[in-house]
Amino acid sequence: MEQLMLDEQEVINALCTYHARQKNLIPEDVTIELMYDDHDGNEPEEFGAEAEADNQVVTYQKGDMIQAIRNWVNFEYNIDPYAAIVKLQFNEEQGIYATVE
Repeated sequence: MEQLMLDEQEVINALCTYHARQKNLIPEDVTIELMYDDHDGNEPEEFGAEAEADNQVVTYQKGDMIQAIRNWVNFEYNIDPYAAIVKLQFNEEQGIYATVE
């Protein structure tokens, strides 16, 4: 399989859909804020997200984000979500994005 890159908007879309399914909402009612901390030093970088809908905020960690992306690539690209290797990445120009192999 070729490497697929999901830009920041597609990562947000994946999380909106994931959160909406869990809370029985429509994705358009969900707002996502992505978070990244590079921990200057030896600690690993951290990815996270906050989903807000109906005046409730839910925090998602990196594992949740990867699961949301797995679900997204299964639905949008017909890629086996369990065979896909998902990596979250960050750079100043692109923000948070994901690569799927």
